[in-house]
Formats: sequence, structure tokens, C-alpha cells
Amino acid sequence: MGFAPTKRWKSRSITRWDAFLNQNQPTDSAEEAEFLSYRLGSDDLMCPESDLWHIVRDYEEKYYSGVTQIAEIEFVTNLDGPAKLLIPEKKIQINSNMMPYPVLCSFLVLHELINHKIVETNNGQHPGYESPEFQGELERLWGLGAYKDLL
Repeated sequence: MGFAPTKRWKSRSITRWDAFLNQNQPTDSAEEAEFLSYRLGSDDLMCPESDLWHIVRDYEEKYYSGVTQIAEIEFVTNLDGPAKLLIPEKKIQINSNMMPYPVLCSFLVLHELINHKIVETNNGQHPGYESPEFQGELERLWGLGAYKDLL
């Protein structure tokens, strides 16, 4: 009895592989199709960096139209943690180990956009994750449905 997925997918629980009679891998086709539509470039090659740009611009348009846009976003090898906002550069870095997980990347981009807004509206300072500013922004995004497809 083993668990041996070769493709990552969104699941609410761990599924044991031997529970499937035909042993075919389950997928979330709607999610895959949506994300792959962002990822296929004109040469039909996967372009994870362009995914990040699509994600950040989509969130900026939907939720952060009054905030200065992020100047750069990139995957970084050996990043200490899953993601980081470089404040003066207005740059988001995502750990390259997250690349195979588009939903997690979207969640991390949204988190760093919250940090970016909080820093921009607090004179370059981040008041902390328990602060009323950060918690209020989480509640605002929750109310707008920003996390609907991520959690």
C-alpha cells in the first residue's frame, strides 16, 4: 500500500494509490487548463516566469489598483523561505521550489502584494502580521473572494 503521485494536484485529502482500481492518476482538469493557458507561450514551451507576471498583474488590477505596481517578480534558487518582498526595489521573489505549484505561487504573490500595500501605506515600515492594517487587508481580500480558488 503506497502513495505515489507523479503529478501534483489540488486535493482536500491524501488519497492512497491502491484505492483506485484502474490506478489512473486523478487530476483537477479545470485548474490545470486554466494555469496552462497562462503558461504556454507562442512557442508552446512552459513559461513559469510569465505565469508570475500574469498572476501579479491580475491581482493588482482586481485588488490593488490604487497601489504602485510591483516592478519585478521572479523565481529565485536558494531563497530563504517561500517568498520575499524586496521593499525598495518593489520586487517579489518566489522560491524556485514552488514553481510546480501554481496555486501556491498565486497565494504567495497575493501575500507579498499585501505586504507591499502595507509597507507603501505605512511610510516604508511593516507593522507586523498581527497588526490591524495587515489583518484588515486580509479581511478585505477575503470579502472580495481573492482566496476563493486558493484555499
